[in-house]
Amino acid sequence: MLLQPRLPHDCIVRSMVKKTFLILLCILALLSCTKKSVDHAPGTAAEGNHAPDFSAKDLTGKDVRLSDFAGKVVVLEFWATWCPPCRSSIPGLVALQNRYGDRNMAILAVSADEGRDLLKKLANFSREHHINYTVLLGSDDISRAYNVRSIPVVFLIDKTGKIVSRHIGALEDSDDSLSKQIQTLL
Repeated sequence: MLLQPRLPHDCIVRSMVKKTFLILLCILALLSCTKKSVDHAPGTAAEGNHAPDFSAKDLTGKDVRLSDFAGKVVVLEFWATWCPPCRSSIPGLVALQNRYGDRNMAILAVSADEGRDLLKKLANFSREHHINYTVLLGSDDISRAYNVRSIPVVFLIDKTGKIVSRHIGALEDSDDSLSKQIQTLL
């Protein structure tokens, strides 16, 4: 069988198809990395909006509601034990609890961990890391209500239940901006 030589036109068309495909692939990749947000839709967890209420179990198995903390400043963190930036935030949160815990402020850490014996696993982890604030078992519903797409993420909620700020990423020990915000709200 004889191979027919390719025409320059065929090569150009194939090259254009490949380039178009690569461009479309790049656009799709960029769009998937872009935060698709509905944070400013009414009733969602955006700065200035009322924080969505939820109920979750604490490490003793007791149901805890966000609304139980009405009248307090709340630091609401979404985290997981397997997340290195989340782990690096623990000392800063412990320090905040030590500094403001008796001054009408509460820290609620909603865990994204999954698996068997989760309460026991989280209790052991909390003891090992000297966590002195409330750890809660998270759910997809709670994460969706707060538009959580990555962890760690921290919401600061004022005494009226309004979201004051949202911080994405690890809390730095040297960064005291959250502490200053808490002082202002107390």
